[in-house]
Amino acid sequence: YYAFRNSVFTGDFNCPNLQTVEYNAFYYSVFTGVFNCPNVQAIGNSAFYYSQFTGDFDCPELQTIGNYAFRNSQFTGDFDCPELQTVGTGAFRYSVFNGVFNCPNLTSIGYDAFVNSKFTGDFNCPNLTSIGNYAFQLSQFTGLFNCLNLLTVGKVAFRDSVFNGVFNC
Repeated sequence: YYAFRNSVFTGDFNCPNLQTVEYNAFYYSVFTGVFNCPNVQAIGNSAFYYSQFTGDFDCPELQTIGNYAFRNSQFTGDFDCPELQTVGTGAFRYSVFNGVFNCPNLTSIGYDAFVNSKFTGDFNCPNLTSIGNYAFQLSQFTGLFNCLNLLTVGKVAFRDSVFNGVFNC
């Protein structure tokens, strides 16, 4: 609980044995290098609330992101989590992505997950099958939005959103 609250990491953050990032662990933290935790499988609720990442976010074994985990966060580098399957409620609400959001095994995005978020890079989730209610309401997209296996789109999922790139579903 608040293990690294308001912390600043000016180099790479490497924790090769870390498996879970707990509730509020990095609340209001700043990472200027690569965030590399190759064995993290779960990120808890509000774990990175209001955090900033100027390097890549790389968690190749991450499978689940909890509710509001990255709410109000900023990503300048790529967000690359190839094993991610589930994104919880409000997980990236009000977040900004200036790099590629690459989660090829993501299948489910929860309610309100990306409300009012901005993407200037590609959103690549080709195996996404379900988008929850209000998931991308008021969001902006400049690059490719790729979700070729989409089966279900919830109520008001993309209401008042702007697409300046290619929407490929």
